[in-house]
Amino acid sequence: MTKYFQLLAQREELDKVIEDAYREEAAKAIADVRQTIADYGLTAEECGFPTNRKIASVPPSVKSKNRLAKTAYAGPSGESWIGMGRRPLWLTKLCPNGEFSKYAIPSSQGPSA
Repeated sequence: MTKYFQLLAQREELDKVIEDAYREEAAKAIADVRQTIADYGLTAEECGFPTNRKIASVPPSVKSKNRLAKTAYAGPSGESWIGMGRRPLWLTKLCPNGEFSKYAIPSSQGPSA
């Protein structure tokens, strides 16, 4: 084995050692911080973390409705589009004039997309 490949192998081993040491020390640091916060009864605001952040989330009912959306348009090669969001390229190519009603599927027909 040449010196170059030996050094690469050593670097790979060293990277693993570094990663393990980081994980171990980070876990200890997190445990120490949590213990200190608990000991002093500190809040996130007192520690300087933002507490008024609004986290955007999608309610579960909306997520499940999206999964159950039925296919609204179907192409000749099996492509499908539910009619929401940007019009897919396959439909734009088939109908450059925007008249894509002939690819529409009646709402009472067909399984979920």
